[in-house]
Amino acid sequence: MQFCTLRAVGLDAKTHVLLIDVLINYACSFIYTTAFPFEHLVVVQVAHEFCTAADAQRARALTLVQYFRRRMRALLPSHSPIRGMVFRGDHEEVGAHVVMLEDTFRAGDARLEKAAK
Repeated sequence: MQFCTLRAVGLDAKTHVLLIDVLINYACSFIYTTAFPFEHLVVVQVAHEFCTAADAQRARALTLVQYFRRRMRALLPSHSPIRGMVFRGDHEEVGAHVVMLEDTFRAGDARLEKAAK
């Protein structure tokens, strides 16, 4: 009768060779059934390639943010492309909103009286 030591999760188990073969065969099946399908591996690879090659898109986004900062005078300091702006009254806010829409900026409307509701 042959015996050997099987190491599993840091513990020793004195086990017969046939039992080890059964465990290894079970483990192989488990590994194959829990592995990513091929299409998932392709998605991971494409996502990785996109993220590593996105420097041009990132630079373009930063250029647009800097352009936006130059165009708007009443900006609060921030490095985010989302901006908060302070206006002296509704007429200034409405005028800025119209200008931003004409320049194809996406302008949201969050006035204090609306936020209070």
